[in-house]
Amino acid sequence: MQIEQQDNGNIVILMIEGQLVANNAYLLKNQFNRLITEKPDFVIDLARMDYIDSTGLGALVSCLRSATENKGTIKICCLQNKPRMLFDITKAYKIFDIYETREQAVASFAGN
Repeated sequence: MQIEQQDNGNIVILMIEGQLVANNAYLLKNQFNRLITEKPDFVIDLARMDYIDSTGLGALVSCLRSATENKGTIKICCLQNKPRMLFDITKAYKIFDIYETREQAVASFAGN
């Protein structure tokens, strides 16, 4: 898994590539926890993430909890078919704001 970071004004965009699974989920949490003190709002772009397991989903939930505690939020975009199945099975789509495109996710912050 690789994580790329971009700043878009007050929003941090994290792009995850590869698989978010048990043996690397800590990398996302560590990077997120370093960034949350600077900016509380995130878009997590999953266009290049082809697989996520329950530990990876747990890492995303942990990031969401941390963002909420810091008066921020996480928007997810570009969820691919295989990862979307886990979101559907676990009903995780109910706790995350999910957008089809990165542009839609970023624009949604303007309404806050």
